[in-house]
Amino acid sequence: MRLYKPIHSKPYGSYICGSMTHLRLHNHLKDIFSLAPSEIDWPDELAFRNYDFVSAGTRHSARKPQTPPTDLQGRLPATTNLGDLFTKPDSEIAENVKFRHFVVGPRQEKKSDAAIILLHGLNERFWDKYLPMAAHLTKTTGKSVLCFPTAFHMNRAPALWTDARAMRAVSQWRKLIYPNILECSLSNAAISHRLEEDASRFFWSGLQTYGDIVSLTRSIRAGEHPAFAPGASVDFFTYSIGCYISELLFMANEDNLFSDSRLVLFCGGPVFSRMNAVSKFILDSKADEKLGKFLIENLPEHRKNDPFLDENLGKTEIGRTFLSMIEPNIGRQLREKRLRGMAGRVKALALELDTVVPAGEVIKTLKGYKGDIPISISVANPDYPYRHEDPFPTLPKHEASVDRWFKLIMDEAANFLR
Repeated sequence: MRLYKPIHSKPYGSYICGSMTHLRLHNHLKDIFSLAPSEIDWPDELAFRNYDFVSAGTRHSARKPQTPPTDLQGRLPATTNLGDLFTKPDSEIAENVKFRHFVVGPRQEKKSDAAIILLHGLNERFWDKYLPMAAHLTKTTGKSVLCFPTAFHMNRAPALWTDARAMRAVSQWRKLIYPNILECSLSNAAISHRLEEDASRFFWSGLQTYGDIVSLTRSIRAGEHPAFAPGASVDFFTYSIGCYISELLFMANEDNLFSDSRLVLFCGGPVFSRMNAVSKFILDSKADEKLGKFLIENLPEHRKNDPFLDENLGKTEIGRTFLSMIEPNIGRQLREKRLRGMAGRVKALALELDTVVPAGEVIKTLKGYKGDIPISISVANPDYPYRHEDPFPTLPKHEASVDRWFKLIMDEAANFLR
């Protein structure tokens, strides 16, 4: 581990990513970004290009969830219907099957020979905070950055799940039935209800995302993706739970698909049990408790009662890899063997005051039990108020400081991914 020091990186030159502060860049990209058109130009010789993707899904049961108490619907505005949230099987949520992802790349370059896949965090609904990261990585590496939504997140979720009035009603209902609940909010109401109702969704949605990215990577390397030339390299910049997914991808390494890929983990990396997702922006305490019991306390019983779950966890490479990333003392030999094998292609960037993904836990997992796995880890402690969910806050009061740390951290990531 080392603390951040000034990086002698490639000069910015005269382009907007270098001349704009992070705050101005964030606001500018937020204003022009849209998944509707096929392409959006912006005045820095970059373009956002949107592409359709169809997920093959998983064979997970299409059972209907239980319907909540009928008085919940009575708490909502007359124009709001929660049917999709509470009664539709996951397999029938169309937004999660066919959706758009986007690529940030040079405007004149229609087919890039290098991709960086960017994966986001848990319970994310909007791409705003990732747009400056993607633009900066593109300008500093020369590679195109592909931003891909994980299952039931971002634009892969029904719009109702971000409807403030409806989700406020759901959160109020959860507070009513759980008087001691913590961090319950309209921001995490949908995902908290869904995971409390069926905690196995964490695994199944992760498995679907895993399959989607394997398929996406194959299409990129084969030249079947319209944004990339045949044989294009594929690297990753991932954040929070996106780090968890990318670690599974690299450790399982299906058909050696990621043997030559590089990976930057930003605010992520530990085994599941060493992360704390209780936050008004991520999960409320009841959902976190249910998920923890499912994965840590009761998983053997669930596997016994669900042969399909047992088959996917115990008889597949990705399943065994997933099991090794739940607790420190379970599957440690497999986990550390895989981490050691990919050590030279992985770099972790942690934040010292991160309470969701503590820097110390990043180090413990990635360095291994003996502390001798040679994965490079940097720990930063920016001099402005930050939190895991918002590492680069868009506050005018701290504009200069946030901009300095944003460029420092993203330049370190870019240097590794060049």
